Amino acid sequence: EKASTDWAVLCSTGGVSSILVFHGGRGGGPEEFAKWDDKNYIQDATYSREIHSVDRKFIMTHYRAYGGPEPPPIDHLGVDDMFLGKASTTYYFSQGKWMQLSGSD
Repeated sequence: EKASTDWAVLCSTGGVSSILVFHGGRGGGPEEFAKWDDKNYIQDATYSREIHSVDRKFIMTHYRAYGGPEPPPIDHLGVDDMFLGKASTTYYFSQGKWMQLSGSD
């Protein structure tokens, strides 16, 4: 399979935010997941949700530190969904679906 560049963005509309992933190698619209009310991410009157791409080292370090579901073989980047200063969940696409892996506590 030919490598492609995918894009992940954090989008908010109507008071609800979610992660959208646009797959560079495939047609069609984006995939949407991690949909939550924006009010869940307010602290000190500031919206405090961010996403970052994470590599194999990050995923395995967090798995060893926090446990959770065992990651599949890691051969591409994942998405870390953070509530700044609080916790995070890492998402990884494997076998046609998004898995939730251990993030930071």
